[in-house]
Amino acid sequence: MAAIMIQRAIADKRLKSMVLMNGFDIVRFGEVIGTDQKYAIATQDLNACHAVAIISRKAAILGHIAPGSPKFPTGEQWIAHMVARFLERVDANIESFEKQGTGGVVVFGVYNNSIALPEQVAALVSAIQSAIGREPLVTYYYFRYYKHAIQEQVELSISCP
Repeated sequence: MAAIMIQRAIADKRLKSMVLMNGFDIVRFGEVIGTDQKYAIATQDLNACHAVAIISRKAAILGHIAPGSPKFPTGEQWIAHMVARFLERVDANIESFEKQGTGGVVVFGVYNNSIALPEQVAALVSAIQSAIGREPLVTYYYFRYYKHAIQEQVELSISCP
């Protein structure tokens, strides 16, 4: 479903960006870039990564966060660093994210029927909750390894019709 929505947004020239791993971007619904109005933002190939988003009637901010980095000794320290970067982006665009009508989403992986990296998911949920004043929608995706390679690809698309 998300793949179809992404393809449609690309074909309609409404996709502002495809957020890459450890990246963030914001789309203000209806903003004009070049000659096209943008209404969508997306990410793909989550694999073992997390996706976080805050969505209002005016805009959406989306992050694609890897579970760790060689620059940080633990995954939790890395997530704390990335959460701070995400919230900086939200704060810099706070006029687009009023408390009323703003929601949050955290997407995480499930591996062997358990939440993959539950401490990281809890940190992401807490950060979004503090940013918007209520608990975000928390959802999951399954990923399966096959001969040491991730077999399923996951995409997340946010758009305003």
